[in-house]
Amino acid sequence: MAISDFNEQEFVEILKKYLSPAKPIGSIERLHGRSRALRDIEKALYADGRNVFIYGDRGVGKSSLAQTAANQYQSSDNKFILVECCPDSTFSSIIKSIARKAVNNSSERIEKITKTKISAKILSYESINKSISDNTLSSFDSIDHASDIIQYVSEIHSERPIVVIDEFDTIKSEEERNLFSSFLKHLGDKDIKTKFIFAGISQTLESLLGAHMSSIRQLETVRLERLSWDARWEIVDDVAKGLGLKIDRNLLIRIAGISDGFPYYVHLIAEKIMWHIFEKNNSCIEINIEDYYCGINKAIDSISPHLKHPYEKATLARDQQYHYVLWSMADAYDLQRNTNNIYKSYVQIMKEINEKALEKPAFLRRLSTLKQKSSEFILTGVYDRKGWYQFRESMVRGYVRLFAESNGIELRAETSDEPKMPTALGREKSSNRAHQSSTYPKGYWRSS
Repeated sequence: MAISDFNEQEFVEILKKYLSPAKPIGSIERLHGRSRALRDIEKALYADGRNVFIYGDRGVGKSSLAQTAANQYQSSDNKFILVECCPDSTFSSIIKSIARKAVNNSSERIEKITKTKISAKILSYESINKSISDNTLSSFDSIDHASDIIQYVSEIHSERPIVVIDEFDTIKSEEERNLFSSFLKHLGDKDIKTKFIFAGISQTLESLLGAHMSSIRQLETVRLERLSWDARWEIVDDVAKGLGLKIDRNLLIRIAGISDGFPYYVHLIAEKIMWHIFEKNNSCIEINIEDYYCGINKAIDSISPHLKHPYEKATLARDQQYHYVLWSMADAYDLQRNTNNIYKSYVQIMKEINEKALEKPAFLRRLSTLKQKSSEFILTGVYDRKGWYQFRESMVRGYVRLFAESNGIELRAETSDEPKMPTALGREKSSNRAHQSSTYPKGYWRSS
């Protein structure tokens, strides 16, 4: 079937089957590139007293991995419990939320327990509701009390219950976060069967759990990195095949490269390309470079404001050199780069757009300005590495790469400033930029 053979509802259903730019993925069939991490989590959850902590940059797919792993572990007699944290979340409020959700989802199981267990601590659905009511839980005052509540959850929820605590990093209070270290140790000592998967944005687990790392024995830690190249283009290739479309390998490489390894960008770009082709209302059978650029532009227009804002703030009412400096910063696989390599990228970009490059001191002044409040702190220094820079938020770097691409400059993605083992892709694809194949004429400029 050609894409023109689908009506809109059929088209939308196929997009939903393969793409999910706005919400976490929860099924193993759609979770590309995470089989090893998923298997590690599965093995960890088999161990008595062990729980899981998934951490890494924003947008690498922590929530999707956590929810998929929870779906795999959770027994079929109930759904896993999901708690999403916020800045004012506390240890107490999260435990209360777990208890309430367990009760709300388990009325049939509760009644069954009360009929078969005369000596059950909790005698009815109504008494359980009362036992975790606001009045009762307001007196919540200890780790021991919390573990008792989770023991109740274990009894009423399911044969194999699991809880996902997402966005753990958003809890402002370090003291509240630290309480979970003692809590996990307590659960292991009391042999409570409910399992926990935590997910949070961080470079290190210590920054999330603080100095109280006593729970490390109870935690399997998963540091989630950006998606592999294979996983990136599998996502695009799968939805293309689902719609009866062919896509050239070079375009797959370009989409994989510009996404910077963040699932959000891969899914969003693919979604916009597919909608563009569908709305052309023709018998298209192959995605071409024009479709690609239309998809990129539509993706940029619809990207979350919190990712756009730092770039717009850093370049607004300033000369175009600030765009070029930021593009240069994003011109490599590495998230951290030193000034010498950033400047080399800048000089090469200026050659490609046939403009005169700034002298290095003038370039460095602009680079330094991008670390300041007036530039929304879009860049930061690297601790203990003089002359090194990184984006304050890695996903903003992905937006920078998309913006450069929309202006006809394909930034490097597979090459690194630091020596690494060559990959199949690195051997196959030269470091020459492919922007010469762009449909944009010289002098084209897409404004922010």
